Amino acid sequence: MLPYSKKRFGELLAPVFEKCPLLKEDFANQIAVTRKYNIFPSAEEWRGKILFAETSEVTPPPEMLREYLGALKAESVFDNVNGIIIGKPMNEKYYEEYKSVWREVVNNDSLPMLYNVNFGHAAPKAILPYGAMAHVDANRHEITLL
Repeated sequence: MLPYSKKRFGELLAPVFEKCPLLKEDFANQIAVTRKYNIFPSAEEWRGKILFAETSEVTPPPEMLREYLGALKAESVFDNVNGIIIGKPMNEKYYEEYKSVWREVVNNDSLPMLYNVNFGHAAPKAILPYGAMAHVDANRHEITLL
């Protein structure tokens, strides 16, 4: 858990960092395409959601994670979500570095964030279903699917 204490409810929604159209080279053109075709959820669509994210088996360098999170921040994702569930890094590569990047970029003491959660690509694997209602209790280190 990152040091934020709150309990929040919300619908689970997740970006795929490595495939996120707001990122990568040709950034300006991709943003225009993303907006034109409504590929990435708008700030309003993130309102009240619980963001869940992981770096998958790609394990991008921490600076690339910072770029990804910066793109989410620029789209006001962190201003609109009710909480964040962060997956365990594959083989715990960049464990501390990723945690620091999340803290620095999100920079919101009132937003509950659970870090090192076993879902997605890292073992042991669990599933967080898109669109499920969830309760995140950072004080008790619990995620409850409703």
